[in-house]
Amino acid sequence: MKTSNEGKRILKYISRFLTDYAPYIRSCSDHTLRNYKTALDQYLEWLEDVQNIRVNTLTADSFHSEKIELWIAWLVNNKGQSKTTANVRLSSLRVFIHYLSRQDPKYRYLSLEAKEVRPLKTPKRKIHGISREAVKALLSVISTSTKTGKRYLILISLIYTTGARLDEVLSIQLDDIHLDNENPYIILLGKGSKYRNVPLVGNIVKMLSYYISSFHVNSSEGTNYLFYTSHKGKNQKISQTAVRKQLNKYAFEAHQICPQCPEKLHPHQLRHAKATHLLEDGMSDVQVAEFLGHTGLHTIQDYVDVNLDQKRKALDTLKDEYDYQQRKLWKENDNSLRLIAGTK
Repeated sequence: MKTSNEGKRILKYISRFLTDYAPYIRSCSDHTLRNYKTALDQYLEWLEDVQNIRVNTLTADSFHSEKIELWIAWLVNNKGQSKTTANVRLSSLRVFIHYLSRQDPKYRYLSLEAKEVRPLKTPKRKIHGISREAVKALLSVISTSTKTGKRYLILISLIYTTGARLDEVLSIQLDDIHLDNENPYIILLGKGSKYRNVPLVGNIVKMLSYYISSFHVNSSEGTNYLFYTSHKGKNQKISQTAVRKQLNKYAFEAHQICPQCPEKLHPHQLRHAKATHLLEDGMSDVQVAEFLGHTGLHTIQDYVDVNLDQKRKALDTLKDEYDYQQRKLWKENDNSLRLIAGTK
């Protein structure tokens, strides 16, 4: 069967998006890359299994807003996904369609249509911060008798101290650290490729100085990652999956001595905790928003809600995160959309 040139071209764009653009041009985190791949895989699955579309019938019409809306409903009603997850899939698909529109101007209208697809309404997600006592317990169980323990003590301390996102901390390079200044600081690369300077105070300065002198003895290039893992003789950025696994290990141990520390802990909860504690210490909403690298105050309001909720709980008591792997699966004689695009 003769394959349409448009279908092949679109699938090649998907493959390039996943293997070249997203990981190297956008420098997305492992988590984001997985979201992109999952969304595109599920969209192609829906096109094949529900819409009966094959390579020879795949066209721009396959990405119209009406089809996207049907796909979102299918994710919830047939795949059993939550509305929140479906919205994440929608967001990921939009990024690809925007990429497609930039590669070929004739697809620009698809990007405009995709923006008009409204996300599903979901209940406001409550942010679960952790107490100062829980943070102390978490850090106390990390043994510094091993190289791994020393690395994660600094890494987790830095996430909490700076209120940074996990990928921001893992992306820190030696040139981003300024410990010799009168007022030490660190440069973080946040969302939207925006840089911000975060002051370093207290023991974290000494801890970082010790870590760098111990872990970067033979490699002091400024572009080297602060936190790295060795693979085939080369130093690479530690994966978010590895950090989440280690953090959960420490959280489980900390929970045994401090029930306030949850048995499972996400790195972002440390960021939430820092925001909450800064608000408790009297820092204004605007200052906290700037410290965390937020562009608006709406997210900070969530931290205020958590703070009040924690206080209510205290009064009641008185009354009684697959390493993304690239693979090229283009096969000229295979009509499976997912195999050709490299999402399956």
